[in-house]
Amino acid sequence: MSTQRQPADAERALGFKRFKPTRTIYLALFIALGGAVFYFVIANAKLLQSERAQQHQMIELTNAFTNAYALERTERGAVPAAFRRRGMEQFAREIGQSSSSRDVPVYIRMPGVPGLELETVEKNRQILNYIRVMANSGVPRGKEEIQLELGKVIARKIVPSFASEQTCVSCHNEALGFQAYARGDVMGAFVIETDLTKPVVQNAYFALGAFFVILFAALLVVGRENQRMQSAVDALRGRVEAESYANFLASHDSLTDLPNRKLFLRRLNADVAAFDKGKCENVIAVIIDVDDFKTINDTLGHDAGDAVLKRIGISLRAVLERYGGIAARLGGDEFAGVLKACPGGLLPEDLGSELLDELCQPFAFKGASIQPSVSIGVAGLNHLPEPGPRQLLKAADIALYAAKRGGKRCTRIFDNELRQRFGRLSGLTSALPDAISKGAVSAILQPQVDVSTHQLVGFEALARWTHEGQEISPAEFIPIAEEIGLIGRLDLAVLERAIVLVQRLMETANRAFRLSVNVSAKDFKTDEFVVQIQRVLHNSRFDPNLLTLEITESVFLEDWSAACARLELLQKMGLKIALDDFGTGYSSLSYLMQFSFDIIKIDRTFLQRLDEDRARLILLNHIIKLATNLGKTVVAEGVERPDQAVKVSKLGAHVLQGALFGLDIEQAPELLMQSNRKVADHARAAY
Repeated sequence: MSTQRQPADAERALGFKRFKPTRTIYLALFIALGGAVFYFVIANAKLLQSERAQQHQMIELTNAFTNAYALERTERGAVPAAFRRRGMEQFAREIGQSSSSRDVPVYIRMPGVPGLELETVEKNRQILNYIRVMANSGVPRGKEEIQLELGKVIARKIVPSFASEQTCVSCHNEALGFQAYARGDVMGAFVIETDLTKPVVQNAYFALGAFFVILFAALLVVGRENQRMQSAVDALRGRVEAESYANFLASHDSLTDLPNRKLFLRRLNADVAAFDKGKCENVIAVIIDVDDFKTINDTLGHDAGDAVLKRIGISLRAVLERYGGIAARLGGDEFAGVLKACPGGLLPEDLGSELLDELCQPFAFKGASIQPSVSIGVAGLNHLPEPGPRQLLKAADIALYAAKRGGKRCTRIFDNELRQRFGRLSGLTSALPDAISKGAVSAILQPQVDVSTHQLVGFEALARWTHEGQEISPAEFIPIAEEIGLIGRLDLAVLERAIVLVQRLMETANRAFRLSVNVSAKDFKTDEFVVQIQRVLHNSRFDPNLLTLEITESVFLEDWSAACARLELLQKMGLKIALDDFGTGYSSLSYLMQFSFDIIKIDRTFLQRLDEDRARLILLNHIIKLATNLGKTVVAEGVERPDQAVKVSKLGAHVLQGALFGLDIEQAPELLMQSNRKVADHARAAY
């Protein structure tokens, strides 16, 4: 995946697209059409509402006219019904014409049932049938309708006409020759019709005009908004591209464009979850390390080193994506990959061989031919005693180191031999938390002797663990504790147990002893460790001025300022801070100048072969003088022979520690006083 494609992809995903002219026109047309339709509907609704009110008024007036006729009717002076109806129709027509404000034709007629007066019989068959239904219905109801008839828009209202006066009933029954009606019967209907054709057409013209007006205005507004939005999009595009590229870098390596460790672990967890659900037969992980990469950088230059990394990244991705996997760069010259294997699919050993062939192909760079060499570790999830993403990655890592020990440029599969080794590590990893909690991890005290007095002045606490009857080396279980996040608990547990031992010895010897404890760099990532030290000292009532914390320069690698602040807090509490393994790191002198250490511990490697290596002796001499001139206490560890004790004492060391003075004072605490004399005798004999 190219980094240049990321901003464009993110822009499409966020919807930042340029507005097209056709879209602007369509939007304006939609707005104009909606406005015109809205106007047409509202205008005609108002028109219809007005005409309905006028029709209702005309019905009321006609009813009054009819009632006036009924009051004047007598048995001897009857007004002909036809005359009355024609008179009422003429009266209604005059009322409608005089009340119409827009010259809208209004018609009213009063057809009877069942057709008593031929002059007033309804000619519209549908209306006539409806009047008959009303007459025969127990609960007659009128109706309102709008019809398109002969090219005209007609608004019609039909209201039943009841026989309200007995004289009217008698008159009609006498004319029919039988008792056809009773008072309250429907004898006909008011049919009022309004021709709305002209105002509706006018409203249509007005709506059309409104359409063009709104269209013009919408084009102006939408065009202006289009320009404003486009300006906003252009202004945001740079930020979107920058954020997109930043997000890409957060999950990808900038040099090879491969996923980084974070994205790789996410994919690894997903594939393992699929394996747990039975969706694949196996999950294969590979870890790849470039052989002699430092030599390439030193001899051919860093450009050549970058070219090697890019080439390996391209080849690795091509192979793994062929099988649906993912390739990643974990950092430096280390690569990794993971893929799911289906039944009858790829085997780990086949993948390892194919990768070795592809990644070790020579390529040309600036006129020179470079042939990369890699070591590959491969592991399958179904070959592990405890399947899991962390276990799979650890197994591939074990296979990688086995490949490197086998001579480099080779592939090692996590097999039975490595499985046994891995099984041991898994067992220790599972047992360590309980061992710490239940006190199975103990502390021993290694004596420290003052050079000038030849007396025992303190101890260094060392962690020991016996698991299932077997002594586990600190070099084995301490890295496990760091890996699974238990190193803080382990360090505090060793401190607590060492304090108990030292207090017991102090009570026996009736004198004070210093206690030195090693602490991990991971302890200093938060302030919690400082709080825990305070808690241990408070609970044990141990004098803080007698406690020394030994650290290595790795404490300062991640956050120098935060580490210094926490160390200064500990010094203010009275604790001493010792720089352990001095001279073995990359920047020991720099850290010595930047932080006020109380004690400098010379690494045991400087005491080896002092007789044979004059340069080593000169270097040791200058280190001790440097520390002494800076006012630091110098402790030389690893003193195993009297001649070593003599030499480092003459060079200016203040305190000695090593097998010469005993490895564990706890083995005979009741002989502490004798041990003190024995230590002094050893020292005097050596000097």
